[in-house]
Amino acid sequence: MARHPDNITVLPSPSPPLTIDPSTPLSEQVYVIDTLCQMPNRANPLGFQYQVTHFSAPLCQWLIDNRNAGNRPRRSGDVSKYVGKMKAKAWAGTGDTVKFDRHGILRDGQHRMEAGALSGTGITTLAAFGIDDAAVSVFDTGRKRSGGDALHIHIFSVSQTTDREAGVLAAATRWVAILEGNMDRGFSPTNDELLAAYDKLNTTTLRDCVKAARIYNSEAHNDGKLPSGLAAAVLYRGLSLHAPTARALLSDMVNPKRPRAVGALHDRLCRVRQANAGRVHEDLIRSLAIQTWNAYRQNAGKVVRRSRGLIWSPGQKVPQMM
Repeated sequence: MARHPDNITVLPSPSPPLTIDPSTPLSEQVYVIDTLCQMPNRANPLGFQYQVTHFSAPLCQWLIDNRNAGNRPRRSGDVSKYVGKMKAKAWAGTGDTVKFDRHGILRDGQHRMEAGALSGTGITTLAAFGIDDAAVSVFDTGRKRSGGDALHIHIFSVSQTTDREAGVLAAATRWVAILEGNMDRGFSPTNDELLAAYDKLNTTTLRDCVKAARIYNSEAHNDGKLPSGLAAAVLYRGLSLHAPTARALLSDMVNPKRPRAVGALHDRLCRVRQANAGRVHEDLIRSLAIQTWNAYRQNAGKVVRRSRGLIWSPGQKVPQMM
């Protein structure tokens, strides 16, 4: 037996780590996940537990069905690719982690988890349990997780959004900040900045404007439409400036005949896109959108004739909404 100096304290051997045993009932496996998520790891400066874990196919399916609320929208193409590799036994661990927050909610790795369920093989992976909520919005920043993804996660607990709606909400939030003068057009906000800007808005009204803009885009000719995010932002900003004008503008936007200044905007964008291989500079499209609003604000949209269209050239000052 080894001898130790009197001033050395011999620590007892650590107890076996708490792990998920696929042979136990599903309820016990879930209990282990919840316990790990709430158990601080004093050996890890970041505080969360992590270990290589096997998630059985039934557990993968249960987690997708019950603990995946608030994650970003799933991409079926990625899932199908992963399922094929798992069935062919060609799946290789990359070191990427499956992440759970402190409430036991799956926050990263849903595509791998769903593939583990559909393939019937389950998945063995490095897993992190008890990730701080504040870290969720920055997962994969600059690589995969877009502002729309972050916004989708951020608001899912309040009301569900589709991936397309979340993407338009993110664009609309940025455009509202630009139209209100709180953000320069060339500034690209981080996910945290985007979420902070979104929370300052009347989110119910913004989401209504996004729905209206998506209807407009489903009706308008592709070459002549405003991007949905900008269209929603103009409506949102317009409602705060003069609600009757905003309602008149929206009525013409969703009218397939595209009357008055909306028709002039449509014609102008068609010409610009056709002349520039489909590309339109943001300053130009913003200026045309604002000119269209101002036309409605001044005289119910009747002051712009379709034969002349809207006029703005690079180098000119971008107008402001009246």
